[in-house]
Amino acid sequence: MPEAREPRPGLFAGLRTGFGSSLDLEFVEVGPRRVRVALRVDDRVRQGLGLVHGGALVTLADVAATVGAYAAGQADRDQLTVDLQARFLEPAREGPLLAEALPLKVGGRLSFWEVRIEDARGRLVAAVSATFAAVAGSR
Repeated sequence: MPEAREPRPGLFAGLRTGFGSSLDLEFVEVGPRRVRVALRVDDRVRQGLGLVHGGALVTLADVAATVGAYAAGQADRDQLTVDLQARFLEPAREGPLLAEALPLKVGGRLSFWEVRIEDARGRLVAAVSATFAAVAGSR
């Protein structure tokens, strides 16, 4: 399946460099009202007990919501995470995991997102709330 259209040229490539390169992500759906990102699970994202590391789940949620903030009409400004709260509800060992990011409110400077992460059986693994600031020229 081809990846979804990126809301800002080079955004997907940028999310796959540096820290983001440690995750095997597929952008399944990208739109202003919903973003879906899949994470393929392998040993790089598991912790010592064989479970998917909480940091990988948080990063997956952050990436999904960040892309959503760009897609929701703020592609001309950089999106910076200013708050993120994660609740880990079920352990995950296998993938793929699917994050679905939905906007609660998109304002001129801040946007608020809820992200649900489910495993391949449809179990809710994590629920994340994130807030982003849209800023000009942060690079």
